[in-house]
Amino acid sequence: MLTGSSMLAAGLLALLLFWATGAYNRLARMRSAVGQAFAELDRLLLEQLGWLRAALPASLRAETSGTAEGADEAAVAAWTRLAAAGEQLAVALQPVRARPADRHAIDSLVLARAVLRDAWDEVLTCGWFLAEALPSRESLQAEWDRLQHQEAPLIAGFNDAVRAYNQAVAQFPAVLLAPLFGFRLARPLAAGSGGLGDD
Repeated sequence: MLTGSSMLAAGLLALLLFWATGAYNRLARMRSAVGQAFAELDRLLLEQLGWLRAALPASLRAETSGTAEGADEAAVAAWTRLAAAGEQLAVALQPVRARPADRHAIDSLVLARAVLRDAWDEVLTCGWFLAEALPSRESLQAEWDRLQHQEAPLIAGFNDAVRAYNQAVAQFPAVLLAPLFGFRLARPLAAGSGGLGDD
């Protein structure tokens, strides 16, 4: 026969289990929202990488070999670095795609975006001395700026989801449960962290 104290203990245990299940489901739902927000940004970044590869001079695309005669070495080097930076960004996207709330994966993406931005700036400075026809700096920069404009609201949406998730992880008493189930603070992806984002 249950005593009053054992019934109270059973009630408290049931209440604790109910709370823990609710807290877990809420954290899981909010982490999923971070993933959904990144998926939208990821689709745009992949489109941007496709544009970037198409913008490379024909002599530097993967399907061709060699460079045009008379090309300036600094220009070839600048475009080559831009191509490599694009590939670095593509590689950095893969772990974020799998774990968008992982801080280390986002750190790698931030670095890749910064490298791509610097490579783009270098191309604008010295990349037009190739012995082949290229679009004007102005037309490519205009397209780059348009892509930045498209990216900004998606980054803001991702950052909003990260902030909401982080607030939920840090709230008491969820903060006691979070480490047990692998819920860790996520990292926002600030606009201007490189790549096709602006400062």
